[in-house]
Amino acid sequence: MQTQPGLFPPSVGFHPAESVKQPRLWVRELRVYRVLAPGDENLVRRIELQRGLNILWARPRSQARRGGVSGHGTGKTTFCRFIRHILGEKTFGTEEQRPRLREAFPEGWIVGEVFLAGTPWIVCRPFKIGLGSHAYRNRTLDTFLSSEEGRVDYADYERALTEHLAEPLPVTTFATSPTPIDWPHLLQWLARDQECRFSGLAELRHPSSDAQSPEMFGEDRHFLFRAVLGLIDTTEQAELENNKTLVKKRQEAEKQAPLLAFRAKGVYERLRTQLHDFRADLAGAAFLEEVSRAWEAKATATEAELSQLIAPEPLAAARKLLVITQSALETTERRRRDLRFKAGFVEQKIRQLQGQQTEDETEKWVRENSSTEDGIMCGHTLAEAIEWECPLAKGRLLAVEKKAVAVLAVGEEVARLEGEKSRVRLQLEQVDQDHLSRRDAVSKAQAMLDRETTALDATRSALSRRLAQEEAIATAAKFAHADQSESETLTDSLEKLDAQIRRSQELQAKIREASNSALSAFSDTFARVSRAVLDDPALHGDIRFHGRRLRPSLSDSSIDLTSAALETLKILCFDLSALIYGVEGRGRHPLFLIHDGPREADLDAGLYRNLFTAARALEVAFGDREPTFQYIVTTTEPPPVELQTAPWLLDPVLDASSPDEKLLGENF
Repeated sequence: MQTQPGLFPPSVGFHPAESVKQPRLWVRELRVYRVLAPGDENLVRRIELQRGLNILWARPRSQARRGGVSGHGTGKTTFCRFIRHILGEKTFGTEEQRPRLREAFPEGWIVGEVFLAGTPWIVCRPFKIGLGSHAYRNRTLDTFLSSEEGRVDYADYERALTEHLAEPLPVTTFATSPTPIDWPHLLQWLARDQECRFSGLAELRHPSSDAQSPEMFGEDRHFLFRAVLGLIDTTEQAELENNKTLVKKRQEAEKQAPLLAFRAKGVYERLRTQLHDFRADLAGAAFLEEVSRAWEAKATATEAELSQLIAPEPLAAARKLLVITQSALETTERRRRDLRFKAGFVEQKIRQLQGQQTEDETEKWVRENSSTEDGIMCGHTLAEAIEWECPLAKGRLLAVEKKAVAVLAVGEEVARLEGEKSRVRLQLEQVDQDHLSRRDAVSKAQAMLDRETTALDATRSALSRRLAQEEAIATAAKFAHADQSESETLTDSLEKLDAQIRRSQELQAKIREASNSALSAFSDTFARVSRAVLDDPALHGDIRFHGRRLRPSLSDSSIDLTSAALETLKILCFDLSALIYGVEGRGRHPLFLIHDGPREADLDAGLYRNLFTAARALEVAFGDREPTFQYIVTTTEPPPVELQTAPWLLDPVLDASSPDEKLLGENF
């Protein structure tokens, strides 16, 4: 590091800690590639940076370039956005800029060499949509294109940023929500949007920048400041969590109490109308409780009555009668089938004897019209069937008997069979009459059973409906009573919760008061930085708590400042003080800071130059040691003459008057 002790007093009130050996984060080089491949022809721009102060100057119009333009539009904000992109921010420009960059560099890449907790990382991020970012651990820019050694997923790099820069903070979540504090939250402070114009201490991102950073409430941003600066006691964090719980409970109680009361009131009014004769002496919760008790008892009794319901005597008699009549009918039907078969069989035998059909045809008819199940023969021998007078064996002879039959006259046999047929028909007529009467008896028995069953079902249905109504009333009353009780409990709890929240806030205030020693130390740093930047020994700089927020103030200065300029100075001094506070060994600042064009925020040129002088004075305080911070400033205002050279002035100096001298060497 080049030093010029003669230009700066050796004692400037800055005291770098020996225990801090390096920045927790810094960028050594930024490159933009037209194509991610070796060769200078593929390299659009290369900017080397250092630990300590780095100035990117967009030179204003010179006298030799009359008609030229100022340093605006040269790419200094784009440079900052590229740095932020390789440090994990999602986008590399505004919504309007990104398509133009992709059109100008369709295969372009942003590549940076980043040191994170002493470990070098090469970070590669494409312009092109659809390509994935990636990174290399423990590689250098000079060799990373030669092999895939050390290549890791970009997500590994993101996790490392949070692991080394956010997780060491004394708290892990914000005060207003359980959202974890991650590196993308912290980056917003370390690299403010130029579009915010340094208009407010907690104004970090502007919608027009389209940075797509995670959102933070104002309370969260101040909480982040305090976490990084070590101005949060873990006891306070526990109390903040308790306060969040109490506030959430109160919000829920305030929301739910009227809803529950409204619901309970609706049920009460309906039941009061429906049960107008029941306990007219009661109202509200007492009425609901009594209805619930009484109708639960009714429902229990009805349920017992329903479970004990049995078939009455008439129903049992009807069931028995139906069984008897059905049995008689089945017997008659079997008798009728047998007689019909017998009559048919006799007719078939007569036809056979008269020569109208063969014996085989008769046997076929028997098989087809047999009343045995599925037409299957019974399986008994013919001798057994004849002995037991089976209708199927009627008129059939054993082999030894056939000769005897042959001698009988055919006419005699036909006459005998005709007589048999007449007897069967008479029997069949009687059975048909029996069948009609018994079928009528079955119909009457079934009708009687249906009437009795319907009567029982009606009784059971009536009891079931009554049970359902009683249970519905009991349940509605029970829930309404519970809603009313819960509403009253929640309403009563509001006052108690308010008191608990007040006590919690008072306790937080006491804890913050006890933390004033740390606040005093940071306030002292802010005062030293403010006096250096304003070059006013009489200036009084101070940091105080205003509720949960930090409030910087500057007073007793002889310098006349507009309100906008004063606000900008307070923000610049606050950011630089936080950096120096970490350099001096306090807090958990990453020791990395970018200020993009703060001169544009209505700041006096002399005071603006003092900002560079103060940063250079911090470098001088390290003596022969390498600075343990990195501070990057972009400017259109000329930096002090002594800093318009390497290593502080970055190469190239930008100039909007010529495309070649812009950041990317062309208009886009």
